[in-house]
Amino acid sequence: MDVAYVTRHTFKKLSGTVIEPAEDVSIDAIYSAIYEQSLRSILNRREAKRLYTQKIMIEGKFQSLRVSQKRFDQRYVFSVGLPKFHRTNECKYLTSDFSNVLIPPEVQGLGEEKLKEFQEFCDQNKKKFNDSPKAFWDDVSTRFRVQVTPQSVLFSNSGVQDVGNMTIEELRQQVNDKLLKSLHLIDSDNAVKNVRYASYLKPELAMLNDPEVKSVVMSFFDLKHQLIDAIFELYKKQVHADSYMLPVDFLKAAGLDSCRGCWK
Repeated sequence: MDVAYVTRHTFKKLSGTVIEPAEDVSIDAIYSAIYEQSLRSILNRREAKRLYTQKIMIEGKFQSLRVSQKRFDQRYVFSVGLPKFHRTNECKYLTSDFSNVLIPPEVQGLGEEKLKEFQEFCDQNKKKFNDSPKAFWDDVSTRFRVQVTPQSVLFSNSGVQDVGNMTIEELRQQVNDKLLKSLHLIDSDNAVKNVRYASYLKPELAMLNDPEVKSVVMSFFDLKHQLIDAIFELYKKQVHADSYMLPVDFLKAAGLDSCRGCWK
């Protein structure tokens, strides 16, 4: 089987949008498989399924996977080229970080045509964004008659650095610590209990008036993301995986293109 390398960001994103288990798996089986202790009280079904898919991908059980669709979600202000796959895990582009800006909800509410116009305008004026973000957003607000609050995103492709020298047992202990802290927050705070499965946090926070309650809820979701990342790193450590490989036919079916730097 011909395989290729992808970045950490692409590997994780594929598991959430394009690659899924080939057979229908019950949610009970998924929760049982992703970790030795139950995460049902913490992770929603989508989060659990994504972790389950990542586990299969990391273990190289490609016969148990399938490509479900060919397109990534369009969530970003600036255009995103097709993700690339690489011939070698030494290609310099494998560790390039991904950065962009999420499309503000104020713009999403303007409709599909305005959204397309917005993205085209932003791409054409990206140089101004790089030179002066404030001037750029002032122009955007004036042109589209909305006051936007941009949210930048940065996804590191160099991996989680603080687990590199950890043993499996040390990493498992880190997972257990985050798990216990998450459960404690759920048990001790009704606001956390009510929103713990939310896929999007911003609307939930908007409904909370107490700053202290908001802070606790944000702390919980930050802890949950750390927990998910730690479990992902544990999967890697258990199979001694230090890179991210997938079959080339999967990658092509998912719409990825070969890297011009190393795929010759």
